[in-house]
Amino acid sequence: MSVCDARQHAISCRKAADRLGPGTLYRARRQRLYQVAEWVFETIGELPPWRRHREAEG
Repeated sequence: MSVCDARQHAISCRKAADRLGPGTLYRARRQRLYQVAEWVFETIGELPPWRRHREAEG
């Protein structure tokens, strides 16, 4: 898997988790998707886009 593919997968996981919305029914699945997205960016050594935005503001 290329870095580009891994990045796209992580972003897709993050978007899928966001689409699940709030609620206890999907909490475990949502948390797992967030973890996968974070792990992928950590592994490829990049800052996730959702963190870059926050750091640029602060």
